[in-house]
Amino acid sequence: MKSKTSFFNPGIAKNLLRRCWPLWVCYLAALLAILPLALMRVVNSHYTEEISIAGALGYATMVSSQMLSILSLIMGALTAMVVFGYLYNTRGMGLMNSLPVTRTTMFWTAWLTGLLPMLAADVVAALCCLPMVVGHGLAIRYVLLWLGAAVMSNIAYFGFASFCATLTGSVIILPLVYLVLNFTAVVAEGAASEVFSHIVYGLTYQVERLSWLSPPAHLTAYYTVWQMGDRVIFQGYEAFPVYCAAGLIFALLGWLLYRRRRMETAGDTVSIPVLKPVFQYCMAFGTALVFATLVYSGILNLDLHGLKATALELLLLLVGAFLGYYVAEMLLQKTVKVFRGHWKGLLITWAVLLLLVAAGELDVTGCERRVPDADKIETVGFQGVDYRQPENIQALVSLHRAIIADKDRNEHFLDTFDGEYYGGEEQNVRLPVTIQYWMKDGSSVLRTYSIAGDQTVLADPDSVLNRTAELANVQEALEYRTHTDIPVIPENVTYFTVDFNHVTAEGDGYTDQIRLTPQEAVDFYNNAVLPDLAEGHIARRVFWETAERDAIITNASLSLQLTDQAAVEAGAVWEQKTSWFNFQICSDAVHCMDWIEEHTGERPVLMQELDRENTVWYDLGFGLG
Repeated sequence: MKSKTSFFNPGIAKNLLRRCWPLWVCYLAALLAILPLALMRVVNSHYTEEISIAGALGYATMVSSQMLSILSLIMGALTAMVVFGYLYNTRGMGLMNSLPVTRTTMFWTAWLTGLLPMLAADVVAALCCLPMVVGHGLAIRYVLLWLGAAVMSNIAYFGFASFCATLTGSVIILPLVYLVLNFTAVVAEGAASEVFSHIVYGLTYQVERLSWLSPPAHLTAYYTVWQMGDRVIFQGYEAFPVYCAAGLIFALLGWLLYRRRRMETAGDTVSIPVLKPVFQYCMAFGTALVFATLVYSGILNLDLHGLKATALELLLLLVGAFLGYYVAEMLLQKTVKVFRGHWKGLLITWAVLLLLVAAGELDVTGCERRVPDADKIETVGFQGVDYRQPENIQALVSLHRAIIADKDRNEHFLDTFDGEYYGGEEQNVRLPVTIQYWMKDGSSVLRTYSIAGDQTVLADPDSVLNRTAELANVQEALEYRTHTDIPVIPENVTYFTVDFNHVTAEGDGYTDQIRLTPQEAVDFYNNAVLPDLAEGHIARRVFWETAERDAIITNASLSLQLTDQAAVEAGAVWEQKTSWFNFQICSDAVHCMDWIEEHTGERPVLMQELDRENTVWYDLGFGLG
């Protein structure tokens, strides 16, 4: 009679369950706390008239599903440490491998024994919600979606944890490797972006393209839940099945590695010999990036540019690589005596870092000089405005090239800069500039700069600073700052106020706020804002103090907020919009000036006529009108 080969051994499973049941009981308790008990609190404390109990319960159910990723992340590591714990000591490894079962049976028995109790706990927690479904109208759809998220999260994280369990022979190293690999993509991308933003002119810090490779970070950032009335809207749920499939693939990879794992690797930091140099180099490069980022941007927080910034970043990278390389060597060799005869790999690491930094500083890839062709650009985001008119796009491309051509002078000035960001007439000026291109092919390019100059630069109408201010105040920009897709009708006006800055006889500053009606807001927008906009006298940006600005800025500002009530009543979250405007009134905006005087009885006065030191004053950073 032929013997049968099974993927599951009940005896081994019972032994694991007998030893590990407290872990799954704790997991079930956590699930009950974040879902059934949370729903009971909603029922006991519900008081919103606009939202029914059923709607509130649906929202609470989907919000609790956001917590599942973190809970499953923790459970994945703990469960793998428990069910694969025998891999990390020689006696346990020898005992388990002496049993009359194949390695395939051993792996899948441990894997299923670790996973199935978690899935059973998910089902129990979901069943505990049935009284809310029957008694309070909770939609069963939300419970099933919650259960799906819980099941898929557990498969995703435990599958990956099982793979990590086969990579190491240390129960202490397992959770470290697991957590590091879960966040490697987002941390590496962020650290590299931060480091090279100080080396490559215009490069900015970004963590976008690789964040999906870090499930906890991606789900935390992109899985979101809203509530509109009784409707529950959520985004990003489609990531759960993708990560679930990835977890199954990693479990298969873990099984393949487990079949060829050597018993004597129990206790080793890395159980696969060929991966030991990979681990060491990854530690060296990863520590170099993280160390340089933490010290430069976190501890020193220096404002260096050009070669000074590059030299410091290179030094920090070399120091970080040294630390990472030898810490990895200590973990592999299980001794601190590793500094003699183990330097070739470090030299290779240093050489690679030096070449990367040199390539960034010398712009070998052309990243610094890359400016898209105007005819390939759909939209340009510049200083908070989206430009679409071809003549403005061409002007912005030309300005961008001028900023790049002015790199050496600008970096030299920044290194010797001593002044305010928005200086007065006798001060230097420093201005952050952001340019983002959205191309017709769907791609995008983002660059940020800090441009600076003195009074000589400001006196030149063709300087980068003056061209920046000019492009920020073209008619398209003014119309963008005042445009709203929400109909300007009384029903959509949330509030409309006029603020006057005053100074008392004693020299104390205060603000007098006058609230006006929605009908007056509509009249102001149609008969004051739009006429002044057509003449180019409203929503202008002023980036630094000048005598010309002080000669036209008044002590009056207006705040107007619009909310699309039709969209709110329809409950459509994507169509709902809110627009907010705040304008500091300039004296040449005659229509606004006349309207304010007519409806408030007070004529705005120039700021320079007031005691500026005691006047309530702030930089709007949005629009001056």
